[in-house]
Amino acid sequence: MLIVYCETCGRRIVDDEIKAGKVRQIDENQYLCSKCTTVQPPPSGPSNIQQTPSGKAPTLSIDDVDDGSKVRTRSGSKNKRISGGNEIPQRRISGGNEVPQKPPARSGVEKSPPAKSNPTAIYAGAAVGILVLVGLIALLGGGGSKSNTSTASTQAIDKTAPVKKERDGPAPTPPLQAPVVAPTPTPVVKPPPETPNTRTPPPAPKEELNFRDSLAEERLKIVQDWFSKNPKDPWGYSERLTDVTNTYRGTPAAKKAQDILASLTLPPKPAPVEVPLEGSGAWKAVFDGSNLDQLKPECLNAWKLENKAIVNIAGTNNAAQFRPDLQNVEVRFRFEFDSEVDYISFAILQGEGAVSVVFDRPTLAEVGIGKTHELVIAARGKDAKKATLNGKSHPVHASGDPKVGKIQIACKTGRFKIFSIDYRPLAEAPQK
Repeated sequence: MLIVYCETCGRRIVDDEIKAGKVRQIDENQYLCSKCTTVQPPPSGPSNIQQTPSGKAPTLSIDDVDDGSKVRTRSGSKNKRISGGNEIPQRRISGGNEVPQKPPARSGVEKSPPAKSNPTAIYAGAAVGILVLVGLIALLGGGGSKSNTSTASTQAIDKTAPVKKERDGPAPTPPLQAPVVAPTPTPVVKPPPETPNTRTPPPAPKEELNFRDSLAEERLKIVQDWFSKNPKDPWGYSERLTDVTNTYRGTPAAKKAQDILASLTLPPKPAPVEVPLEGSGAWKAVFDGSNLDQLKPECLNAWKLENKAIVNIAGTNNAAQFRPDLQNVEVRFRFEFDSEVDYISFAILQGEGAVSVVFDRPTLAEVGIGKTHELVIAARGKDAKKATLNGKSHPVHASGDPKVGKIQIACKTGRFKIFSIDYRPLAEAPQK
C-alpha cells in the first residue's frame, strides 16, 4: 500500500484514486489531487503562500513546521521517512484525522519548485532579444567604419600625434617595442703584477737624472778598463756590459753598452779548468798541544789546555777562534768526542763568509765515539771546496763570500778534545 500526499495542497491521496486515474502523476511518488489538477497557476509574480482550491492560504500549526526530522525518498518525495532501514509513512493523528506532514526544511537557501513556463511570453521575449541584437550589430558596424576613417585621416595629418581612442571603435593596436636587453657589464681586467724588469720607474727630477747618467758613464768606463786588462775574457766583458744595461736602463751609457753587446762576437766558451785542491809544501801548526798562544783571548773562558789537548769547559757555549787569517788554504784537524756531544762545527775562512763541515748527533754516532778522527778541509773561495773525513769524501758547504778568514771550532754539550790543527797553502791555479 502506498501513502502519498498532494504536492500542492498536502491532501492524502489513496490508492483507489490513483488506480481510478482521478489524480495526476508529475513524478515518481509525486502526485496532484483531482482538485489541484484543475487549478491553474497564478499568472505572474512569485508567492511564498501555496494556493488552495478555495483561494485561501492553508492554516499552519507549530506541528506543521519541519524540525529536520523529515526526509525525502530516493526520488525527492516528502511522503516517506526512513527509520532503521524501513520506510515509515509520515502522518499525524489529530482528532481521528490524518494530518499530512510538511516537507522538511533544508539548510541554506531553499529552492522553490520550478514555475510553469508560458510559451507565449517566451516567444515574445525571444523576438525582442533578436531585434535588440540586430540593432546593436548595425550600430557597431557603422560606428567602426566611421572610427577607422577618422583615425586614418588623423594619422595622415600628423603621424607623430597620439592616436585617440574612439568610444565606439576598436582600440588601436599598440606599436611593437624592441625587448629591453640588459647591458653586459664590462669585465675588469687586472694589470699583470709588476716585476723589477717590467716596472716603469717614476719620473725623477732633472738633478737625479744627471747624477744617474754620470754613475752609468763611470761604471761603463770601469768595465771597458777591465776588458783592456783582460782581453782573453770576452765572456766576462759581456756579463759586465749586461749588468750596466740592466742597472742603468734608459741612460746614454746603457744605450752605449747595449750597442757594444750587439757588436761583440763571443767565441765558444772553453770548459772550466779543473783546479786541484791539494796543498803544497809542509804543514804549519796552529796548535801542537804545547800552548794556547794562537787562541784568541776572548775564547779562553770556554776552552782550556788539558793533557796536550784543547778541551771545552762544561756549561759554556763559546766558539774557539784562532788568530791567523788564511786564504786558499788546506786545514787539517785531529779530534775526539764522547757520547754526550750534540753538535760540532769546523769552519775555515771565517769572516765575510765561511766554508764549514757540521756534525750532528746522528752523524757523530756513525763516525764513532771515543776514537781519534782526522778531518781535512780545502777551499779556494766559495766555489772551489772539498772535505775528507778519515780519508773519505765528506759533505762541505759555503756561506757568504769566503775569501780570507780565520779557523773557528764550536761544540755543544759533552766533552770534546782537539789534539792538533795544521794548515798549508793550496797549489797555484793554472793560468787561463
